[in-house]
This record gives sequence, structure tokens and C-alpha cells, in this order.
Amino acid sequence: MRWASRGGAAAALCLSVAGGCGPSPAAGPPPPRPPAASTPPPPRTPAHEATPHRAVGTWEPDDVDTSAPPALARLVIDERLYEGDGPAPTPSIEAVRRVRGLRHLAVRSHALRDVSALAGLEQLEVLVLDGSPRVSRVPPLTSLPALSRLGLHGTALSDVEPFAGADQLRALDLGGTRVEDLTPLGTLARLVELNLAGTFATDLSPLAKLQGLWALDVSHVPARDFSALRDLRCLRRLVVDFVAGFGLEALPRAGALEALSARGTGLDDVSALGRHDGLVELWLGDNPALDDVAPLAGLARLRFVDLSATSVTHLDPLIVLPHLEHVVLTRTPVDSAARARFRRARPDVQLDDFGIDDAAAFRSTEDARRTREAIAAAEQACRRVPAAQPTRLWAQVGGTVTLLPLRTADPRASCLRRQLEAASLRPGTGGGISIPPWPP
Repeated sequence: MRWASRGGAAAALCLSVAGGCGPSPAAGPPPPRPPAASTPPPPRTPAHEATPHRAVGTWEPDDVDTSAPPALARLVIDERLYEGDGPAPTPSIEAVRRVRGLRHLAVRSHALRDVSALAGLEQLEVLVLDGSPRVSRVPPLTSLPALSRLGLHGTALSDVEPFAGADQLRALDLGGTRVEDLTPLGTLARLVELNLAGTFATDLSPLAKLQGLWALDVSHVPARDFSALRDLRCLRRLVVDFVAGFGLEALPRAGALEALSARGTGLDDVSALGRHDGLVELWLGDNPALDDVAPLAGLARLRFVDLSATSVTHLDPLIVLPHLEHVVLTRTPVDSAARARFRRARPDVQLDDFGIDDAAAFRSTEDARRTREAIAAAEQACRRVPAAQPTRLWAQVGGTVTLLPLRTADPRASCLRRQLEAASLRPGTGGGISIPPWPP
């Protein structure tokens, strides 16, 4: 899913019975509840019988030997990998069902419309349909009893009724879909990650029932009332970029928040952040009325702050922050004298004038640091390789590298790509680098 492709986040479940939140995100989600004694668990394909991964451009009935169906733990069907003439054919979901032991399925296809045949895949744990814009319905999630992560980013989904009662679901990405009514999501008691960015949601009140939620993205939604967020006492990472009507009074009362992105929300006063002393990462960019960062002086755990496109003119209040590592000042009126004064006091803190293109609920500034290091190493290794045309690299917070031009005929671009791929961690493991594929 897109978040997870922007993030491999671990989840923490809020244990309301015990009166507190679950383990820290680094500890990972709690294990699934075992089935009732009267219902034997579905048989699992032994690890040695399943190949760990297969990536193909399409999947057709001819790809499956019905006399000896393949055993695959992870199958990726991505039309961008298709090497035939013309557009990639529609993947056969019926043929996918014949795969034994399938636990992770990712399908990206502009032609795919119907995935109802996936119902009954009892071992499927991860389903990602990101970038399949014609998919408008999914099978009832109760028919996928092991499913814990579902990615539907950029699909045509508008109805989440099939999700009702799927209390095994831990992570859900609905970003960029047509979803408006969130009511069925209130039944997902074990959900810990939720992306609603760019949806049509106007009423966020069902979210108040998701007491285990620790990561939430409600950027670019038309909702105007964010009071439901106050009840999410386990919430640790929140993204509310570019929404109208959001105020800091809507932040959770419990103070467990570790990362907040509130870019382009019209903030002019951050005094209310003083009670959230657990904040580690803070994005406040694109708030031109914000000119005072003095309230941040009490955030002793703060490591990263984005002040780009604000009216902040001095950084003195940030000098006292013991763990501060990184401040972004793109398009701010902080003059050279103020910068020099800050650098003399805090030479250990990095001041940057590059833009933060994306604030993701499941990425960290550590990913950005690792990405910049990988870019520098790649450019050094490829510095003597001839280039057919200028090649540019830049990084986004979230560990994403954009490489232009993406042309296989360009020796330097090919060299850079090989270097970056060699340095990359698998997306979804909590960091690493994601590189766009070569275009057709």
C-alpha cells in the first residue's frame, strides 16, 4: 500500500482493557488472536514449499499448471513489468486463486475491475491493489480471515461496507479513493494504521471508536470537524496536511503523539503543542501566519522540525532543545545573522533549505538521512560514467528517490539506478529506498 510503500510501519495496539496503549511501534503489532478452539486454524503451507517472491507483468490461466499448482508465499503482478506488445492484459484473479500458500498479493493493473474471486483465500495476510484505478469493490473481508493489511490507494472504491466486522485488519490504506462514509470503519477494533488522505470523508466521528489507532493520515479531506481525534489516546503519528478547520485543540488529549504534520492548515499559534512533550518530529510548513516558535522550547524530545514557508525570523527558542538534529528553513525570512547565531550555539544541528515534498505517517527523518547518503555514494561511484543527457537525483522525506531522466539508454542513469538498487532495503521494512521503474 502506498503508506507502507512510503512507510513500513510497525503497529501498536491500544489495550483499552489494560488501561493503556500497547508496545512501542518498534515492537510491532501484537500477534493475531488465535481462532476459537472449536474452529481449527486453516492449514499453512510449510515455508520450504513456498518460493518467497515472484514478480510478473501479468497472470493468466496459462501461467498455472492445474495438475501441479505453484506454491508462492508472495506474488506481485505489476503491469509495468509486462514485456509483451500493447497494454498488459487483465490479470486472471481465478488463476491467482490456484496458487498454493499465498500470503502476500500485490496487483497493479489499469485493466483490472473485479477482485471478488479473491474471497476464500484463507491464508492471505497482505493484499495491495494500489494503482489499479478501476477496482471499485472488494470481497467482504470476513471471507479473508487472515488479512491484516489492505492497500487500495488510488482505486475507484467508494463503499467500505465490505470492511465491517473485519476485526483482524491492522493496516488500511484508502488514500485517493472515493470513500465518503466512514461508518463501517468504526467496527475495525484492531486497526492501528489508517490512511484517508484525499478521500471525500466529511464526517470523521467514526474514527473515535478506533481506540487502538496509532498512525492516521487525514490530509486533503473536506471534513471541517476534527474533534474525533481527541479521543484517540494511542495516536502517535498524525498527518493533517492542507485541510481547513483543523486546530491544535483537536489533538489527542493523552499526549502520546510523537510525530505531527500540520502543513498548510492556517496555523498561526503553536502554544497548544506545549502539552505534547513527546513530539519527536514536527512539520509546520506552509503556514505563512506562523511567526513564533517560542512554544517549541519545551519539547525536549524534538529532533526534527520543518518551518518552510512560514514567517519565522529567529531560531533562538530552538537552541535549548537537547535532541534537535534537523531544521528545514526553505522560504523563511530567517536571515544570515540569525542562522549564524544558531550555528554557533548548535553546530550539531543541520539547517536545510531544501523542501519537504511529502510528510508521511510512516516515514521518519532517519529514512531521509539514509537516502541522502545513498544518493551521495551513487553519484560518487558514477561520476566518470558518460551521460547522454543531464541526470538529476533528489530525495523526499519517506526514503523515495526520484531519478531523471529514466532512460535505459543513458549510461549514467543506468549506473545510478544500479547503485541505488544495490543500496536499497526492501520497501516496507521501516526504511530504505524506493525507485520508480523504467517507463515503457
